[in-house]
Amino acid sequence: MKAKQSKQKQSQLSRESYENLQRELQDLEQNQLPAVVERIAKAREQGDLSENSEYKDAKDQQELLEVRIGEIRQVLDNAKVVDDDKNDDGIRVGSKVTLKNARGKKSTYVLIAEYDKSAIEEDTISVVSPIGQTLMGQKKGAKISVETPAGVREFEVTAVG
Repeated sequence: MKAKQSKQKQSQLSRESYENLQRELQDLEQNQLPAVVERIAKAREQGDLSENSEYKDAKDQQELLEVRIGEIRQVLDNAKVVDDDKNDDGIRVGSKVTLKNARGKKSTYVLIAEYDKSAIEEDTISVVSPIGQTLMGQKKGAKISVETPAGVREFEVTAVG
């Protein structure tokens, strides 16, 4: 019986996002995890573990930290860092894009990596959102259609920076 191999998709990250994840990983491994391991050791010294809530809480925290460490390592191992230098490959992580909707209203957004914090109020679009996925690789003048919860929306890319 063959073992399934799961191929992790490559994530595009800005240099800043990549460095932020590296710092988070370092903090988790060098500060937070050792502190939890110390809490577990102290809780063990108290005796009966079956009714020791401090021990259970620390073990739960350890598990959460180890899961997050694994997630970050996987992202970093499969990351492609997209630098801010200009290229002619079209829209990508870090591109500033101006879109014109069917009514002629223009809006400008910055495409951000999957692991960046995204909020429409901050004028960003995640590359994993429907609009972000459709924009990737497009160039100025492209007309795109995006399926949204409100239905299909039409846009024209009027500027890429």
